[in-house]
Amino acid sequence: MTNYVEIPKASINTKITFREYFQKNSLMTLLSFISKYGVDRPYLGRACLYLLGSLAEFPFSLYEDLVYGSRIEATQFSEHPVFVIGHWRSGTTHLHNILSQDPQWATPTHMHVFYSKTFFTFDRFRALLSSRLPKERGYDQVKVGL
Repeated sequence: MTNYVEIPKASINTKITFREYFQKNSLMTLLSFISKYGVDRPYLGRACLYLLGSLAEFPFSLYEDLVYGSRIEATQFSEHPVFVIGHWRSGTTHLHNILSQDPQWATPTHMHVFYSKTFFTFDRFRALLSSRLPKERGYDQVKVGL
């Protein structure tokens, strides 16, 4: 069963899974969203778990902003970046894996995606975090690693 949360936009309603929205956003984004739209009763427990996770990650996020923020903002690219955008089950993971083998390309790892606000800091905990992940994605047996 997939639970959806509707996020009103100016002229459209976008549906994304509850987990996708609440797992990938910062504490401030979560609090803003909840104060504006609320959480339906069936999702209160889940929302509390995501809030606790965001709350635990928040100090690390602040630390990264202080330590790395100005360097990140000052980063300049010598060439235009290439973004690979695809639809699930269309081969983008395979393309990502191929591109990641070439040293001229920088490709995000699961660590960069799951901990986008804290991956510099959380890199120290990579072994611990990796032990909590399955070895493969359940739906297509693609290897998972940080």
